[in-house]
Amino acid sequence: MVGFICCVIVLASVGAVKGLQGTPSMDDAGIPEELLDYFSHKLLPHDSHEAFLLESSRAVAPDADVGKDMVTIATERGYGIDTHFVTTKDGYILTMFNIARPRFSDPLATPRNTYPVILQHGLLDSSYTWVANYEKQSLGYLLADAGFDVWFGNNRGNRYGRNHTTLNPDGDEAFWSFTYDEMALYDVPAMIDYVTEFTSSKSTSWVGHSEGTIQMFAAGTITEQFDHVKSALSKLDLFVALAPVAYVKNLESKDLQFLARTNILDRMYKRGIYEFLAYGPLSEVAPRICQRTPEFCHVFLRTICGPTKNLNDSRIQVYVSETPAGTSTMNMYHWMQVMLTLLLEVSFVFIFVVVFLREY
Repeated sequence: MVGFICCVIVLASVGAVKGLQGTPSMDDAGIPEELLDYFSHKLLPHDSHEAFLLESSRAVAPDADVGKDMVTIATERGYGIDTHFVTTKDGYILTMFNIARPRFSDPLATPRNTYPVILQHGLLDSSYTWVANYEKQSLGYLLADAGFDVWFGNNRGNRYGRNHTTLNPDGDEAFWSFTYDEMALYDVPAMIDYVTEFTSSKSTSWVGHSEGTIQMFAAGTITEQFDHVKSALSKLDLFVALAPVAYVKNLESKDLQFLARTNILDRMYKRGIYEFLAYGPLSEVAPRICQRTPEFCHVFLRTICGPTKNLNDSRIQVYVSETPAGTSTMNMYHWMQVMLTLLLEVSFVFIFVVVFLREY
């Protein structure tokens, strides 16, 4: 998840800096050498220290797309993009974006009657994830050019979902009292109903990534209890799950396992920090770090998601200028609870087997 890059930068860097003594020396890119040493040995034991420092010192050219939001980047690519506001049954106002025409189409022309497709982002992400790259690399553009009516959803609590009919996200704890369960119960049906009604289409498709899949899986389990969910899901022709999440028992990230075992999120919530990694505070600093030391940023993504050969290091600075997009601390706590439950189950099974073998 690209959205986790900044999360890990904050958590891992704080832990590393606490272990440094005295005033750290800085490399040419302005990064503490001791911190580079920590990550090169602790997080990437398979990489040599020298190779890591060499890659970390190779700055890339500043990217002109840094800081461009959803509408700006799509418009500059030549796509007409419209903004819509969807109100859920419990009052959250979600922003959806729509690209109804191929690139460089006449903006005054009536959109052709095409099939609507909803793209739904992952955890700590936003609809920006579907348009962040170039025309031949971003799914949102590819679908629009292929003739689809493309709709981009946003979950409650991210930068495009900080609005409500009665609650204030900057002052009301109740606004942030949600997890992906509420996204399944309210956000999913609201977006499907809005798109089908606006387009006068009898059906649509849902393409989800990560959290955008678990909220759909969850919605599918509650159709018998909630008629509005059942009605909305009956309008789906196709559900495509990219990096699908139903259980997290196979997650091997030591950082996320550590986060799950600590009480950091619980302490944050008790201190009144209800919003987790809101968009904005890191968007100015992170791009400069990732432009000057792209491998230093790439290490965090590899730590969380595993190694990949399909990431353009020069574009990381663009991604972190718009990501993380925020969610609720309660939602993060819910994810960690699911992970911790599975870790405890594994530990219990291991202890049971050890005791059993000792007894017999």
